Amino acid sequence: MSWAEKIMKAKDTLHFELLAVDVYNDLVENVANDVKYVGWEKKRERLQELLIGRFDETADPFVRVIIGYSLISGIWFIQNGLSTSGKVDKYHGKRFQEISNVTFNSALTVGKVLVEAKTQYSIATSVFNIAANSMFKKKSSELRKLLFNLVSTFDEVVMKNDVRTQEFLILAINHLLDEKSYRNMAMLAIIDSMLDVAISFGDTAPTARSQYNAMGFDTVFPQVFDLKLKFFQKNQDKVQIGKIAISYAGVFKLLAEERAKQGGINLEAAIMHLESAIKVYKQYGLINSEELKITKQRLDELKIIWSKTDNPYSIVRKYNLIDFFQTKRKNNLKNIFRVFLI
Repeated sequence: MSWAEKIMKAKDTLHFELLAVDVYNDLVENVANDVKYVGWEKKRERLQELLIGRFDETADPFVRVIIGYSLISGIWFIQNGLSTSGKVDKYHGKRFQEISNVTFNSALTVGKVLVEAKTQYSIATSVFNIAANSMFKKKSSELRKLLFNLVSTFDEVVMKNDVRTQEFLILAINHLLDEKSYRNMAMLAIIDSMLDVAISFGDTAPTARSQYNAMGFDTVFPQVFDLKLKFFQKNQDKVQIGKIAISYAGVFKLLAEERAKQGGINLEAAIMHLESAIKVYKQYGLINSEELKITKQRLDELKIIWSKTDNPYSIVRKYNLIDFFQTKRKNNLKNIFRVFLI
């Protein structure tokens, strides 16, 4: 069974970094425990030899994506708590081009399969991001064409039923907006549909990230507003940019008031939303606006109320991705991974 098939059959949301570690963790363990190679430099060289060997031998596109990315970026995936920041020497010249092309094509294959299957959008997003980072300029049109075809299959109903679609759509449309031919009314309509859905989720969007804090807190609308702003920035429409920025800040303010009404620890979230609104006003040149003045006043009011709250609890993150590792897995490379790091 290929990695793509395993990914599609998974019932839970998978995390790219954890999958990437598994792709060649066996090689990492073998080299780490091989007494023939002493010291981090010898072990790194040996691991790189094994990586290129597996890259050339495998027919699995996901394996090619992970190893290929390691070889051309100089970053490898090794279990180190949640750090995956080992370093290898980058390839150059003709060999670099060969690895980049294989990695790019493999990433398109995996990403397309996952999106068309309407599953594991987070993995698909990461894979397409690797495609973008590994491609040569002449390949950009090929990537955008595929992304456009995939984006065109989504409608508002699909977006509402699965918030995870937003992550893929944000990355895909962000790439598409760099090409003038895609900055049209049809694309703007897609962004507006995304925005309607994203705003409807408020600040408790049921994303994977929302699992990692006590309040289930997460938002997706800021990234979608950023897409709409990019659309008009590319088209140099300052009037529309100002209007969108006011709407953008307005959503933060509305959420802030809803949180403030609930009181308690929700005041901290309300304060955070108002601070975000102020950043939007400032970022888009609305520093002398009446809206900014009113927002600042309201922020000061809430801070005073918050300071007088008895035993306020911070919004704390209770979970981390490392919780997904089993105890045996956590401890397995606890000590030996260090031989690979500078």
